[in-house]
Amino acid sequence: MNFKLKWEQTSGFFFYYGSKIKYNHDETVSFENDLMSPGSVIVGWDSSLPFQTTRTTLVLPLLKRNSEYSIQINATSIPENNFFVMVTFLDRFDKRVGMKAIKHSNDKFVYPDDAYNYRVELINKGAKIIEFDSLIISDSKN
Repeated sequence: MNFKLKWEQTSGFFFYYGSKIKYNHDETVSFENDLMSPGSVIVGWDSSLPFQTTRTTLVLPLLKRNSEYSIQINATSIPENNFFVMVTFLDRFDKRVGMKAIKHSNDKFVYPDDAYNYRVELINKGAKIIEFDSLIISDSKN
């Protein structure tokens, strides 16, 4: 499985306050915010968005428990490498059962046995500008 996750206007949640977000013709996104605090979520996606309230389909792939996956990060920032991806695993009551910080492209994680859904977030580490293309979630055996 190779699932390409894009930053679209209707899929996910993102940091609006003081942000300049440009959706480019090549399906990349330019994000700029000079005042954003490190540790803030720039953009995020949730695997359990209810269709009734969001009117969107699932934006993240379904994962198998106890299986290993990798995330390829296709993005750049100014200053360089000032963001990371956080994967948060949630149980059926939306309580956190684990987290994995993905700091380098192709880092791996195991989907926990007690997870029912998960969240993927791009976290700011002091970046002022981010050029985002995609995240690719794949089986680690690929």
